Amino acid sequence: MIAYVFDTGLKTRHIAEIYGFYVSAAHRGEGVGTRLLEQALSLIRKKKGIVKARLYVNTEQRAAVNLYKKAGFVVRGKIKKELKVGRRFFDMLILEKMF
Repeated sequence: MIAYVFDTGLKTRHIAEIYGFYVSAAHRGEGVGTRLLEQALSLIRKKKGIVKARLYVNTEQRAAVNLYKKAGFVVRGKIKKELKVGRRFFDMLILEKMF
């Protein structure tokens, strides 16, 4: 599954945000994620006025980070201790792709 939204703010409506991207463990390594991301980006590009897609990813999700980079996303920053699961904190990367 993959989800995206278009920002509606006057100064940010040129941005699409990708989130909720998940491939079940049974289908990882089959190219499903690549196809989902390619399809989402294709649909995002069709929206008039969109100039970039942005997403956030846990730094420990190396396969996801590599997938995004292969799709042309660039790391723009890191947010420290953005997620907390139990007692453990996780950093997040900010990635974007310009159209």
